[in-house]
Amino acid sequence: MNACLRIPDFDWEDREILPDLWYLACAAAAIKPGQIVPVDMPDRPVLLGRLNSGELFAYRDACPGCGVPLRYATFENDRLSCCLQGWRFDALDGACMHGPSGADELSTSAAYFRLDAIPVVERYGQLWILSQAARQASRTAPFFPGLPISATEHPQVSVVLRLPHDFGPVSRVVDAVHPTFARASSWWTQDRTGLFAPKRKEFEATALGFRVRCHGLKPRALPYRLFGPDISIDIEVRLPGIRIEHISGSRGSACILMAATPAAGGFTDLHCSLYWTVPWLAPARPILRHMLRTFLGHEHDLRARPKPGKQATVPTSVSDRAFVERNPETPWFHRIRQEFIDSSRQGRPFLNPVAAQGPSV
Repeated sequence: MNACLRIPDFDWEDREILPDLWYLACAAAAIKPGQIVPVDMPDRPVLLGRLNSGELFAYRDACPGCGVPLRYATFENDRLSCCLQGWRFDALDGACMHGPSGADELSTSAAYFRLDAIPVVERYGQLWILSQAARQASRTAPFFPGLPISATEHPQVSVVLRLPHDFGPVSRVVDAVHPTFARASSWWTQDRTGLFAPKRKEFEATALGFRVRCHGLKPRALPYRLFGPDISIDIEVRLPGIRIEHISGSRGSACILMAATPAAGGFTDLHCSLYWTVPWLAPARPILRHMLRTFLGHEHDLRARPKPGKQATVPTSVSDRAFVERNPETPWFHRIRQEFIDSSRQGRPFLNPVAAQGPSV
């Protein structure tokens, strides 16, 4: 590859992306065969696409010959043609097939030009991109978020909300208080008694986060009551900003996937997808999509209202000891994130700072 276009080393200070982790880019259904879609991530621009056969590919969104974004390229017959100089690349393997327009043949130097491939996989009806590796990283294999469903499953309902990064969308994924308040403030919650009562929860450390051990729950919100009078919930929170909630009941089960993916320009895309095993819920998709947007947009709308004479601010730390003792999820997550950064910088194995916890009262 042209040395002047080499991808820079990972910048710890200017980017919100953590290295060597899978980030949710977009829904798999968003890219049809023969299409390309750009994804602007803070560490590098990415071009996603599918061959006519449906096979997925991902490259750095820049022509290695002239640097122009390939999102403006012509994509025909599985070939990417640069819009500025006519460089042509095979989308299957990124090899250069034709030099600049006007050249009689592919020069010897042009034969070394190749698109920068980026690892991408399709799981759970989503496309996941592997972030750049840290120079000192000691991890031998990247972790992939596992869901309690088949990897070929597609979500019945998906919503994406773009938030300013200073709104703390990653913290919202692990916030234990806001979901309860949002449910209590919504029309789908009829019985509000006990919603804010202290709940007994047990935690355990996982590979890249922590898990709220499976616990029973008396459903008061309408969406939960659809799965039966008594349900159990298992929740895992993990890097880079993923929350997996598995709900099981006598009438079926469901899985809620939330993922926060930083985007360019100081924004973060908050993805939320619902999977379920209850066939008769299919006609309710429009209603559930509306409920999901309402839930995700609740805090965004509140925080977007500036206070008189002041700019809207977002708390960056939790100082109340009682709150932390009852709801340790957010500070835990930030400790885990910092340890991941430190271990990557120092080239040592990641050590989860969250030890197995006893029940919180």
